[in-house]
Amino acid sequence: STTTKDLVVARTNHQVAGRAITFFTRNVLGGWTQQKVVKTNAAGEASFSGKDLALQQWKVTAAKTARTSAAAYEMPQAPAWKQTFVDDFSGTTLGPRWRQRYPNQWLPGRTCSYSSPSRVAVGGGAVYLTTKRFSSSRPSSVRGKKASTATFKKNCKDASGKAYVYQSSGLDTATHDTHAFSLSTGVVAARAKFSTLPGQHASVWLPAPRAKGTEIDIIESNGAYRNTKKTFRALVAGVYYGSKGKVQETVSQKAATWAKSYHVYSVEWTRTQYIFRIDGKVVVRTSKGATTAPHHIALTNFVADWEIRQNNGKPATATFDWVKAWQ
Repeated sequence: STTTKDLVVARTNHQVAGRAITFFTRNVLGGWTQQKVVKTNAAGEASFSGKDLALQQWKVTAAKTARTSAAAYEMPQAPAWKQTFVDDFSGTTLGPRWRQRYPNQWLPGRTCSYSSPSRVAVGGGAVYLTTKRFSSSRPSSVRGKKASTATFKKNCKDASGKAYVYQSSGLDTATHDTHAFSLSTGVVAARAKFSTLPGQHASVWLPAPRAKGTEIDIIESNGAYRNTKKTFRALVAGVYYGSKGKVQETVSQKAATWAKSYHVYSVEWTRTQYIFRIDGKVVVRTSKGATTAPHHIALTNFVADWEIRQNNGKPATATFDWVKAWQ
């Protein structure tokens, strides 16, 4: 369902699971009306979602436990986020705020893959981004800097043991034209479904202009890719900041989980922290790399040199049902 729901989250200072959190809203008489009792998870958080919750003023009380005393907190009245971007990919063409990302160009820093607009399709209320084995020789029509023949043959062997060029796909809302979209803080969410095939990765992320500053990876799907320790690395969320800084959280070890149905992936980005969620549940929270520099939205699916050896050449498609942003 694409019905919009608001999320209310209470976070306690103690990581105690099972602590009862009672949520209240301010009523018209100036008092408080109880709305929900939710028990905390292992991280000490309690949350629930519903319609028309954002404009309410909230109070929470936390029950006494063997480790903690009772506590209460009244949230100041705050303005709700205002939706400033929405695309549900109706019709058969991209909306005016999207552009092809590196069309018919070698992907920067990649040897084996170029971005092909032919691998982007819109229809049935979704946009589809695909990777596909293309050729054992590199086409001369692709623009940009390409690696030497020796490097190509060394880096681009897929699961067949032979070097191949792969077509990849990507969209973004980069800020070079009048239809562009960017934000400096806010919430960005996408409803998506990913492929289980290894050797490619699809992402919803927020690049900074000219690849400088913090990279905000709302979600990155690696399919059934196995790392050097032979363990799965299906979904990753987090940020890259500075020259080598990063905060990453591997979300799931089972790629099939994320291919069976759509899930909503989001980041809440403030001046001091990032909160990453899947279907409303917090998976990463960090203050590292905090920034208010403008970022744009990107949807990508491509084949990188580090993962191509696990690619069997079959088309792998990431499906995006909608993308929304609030500021």
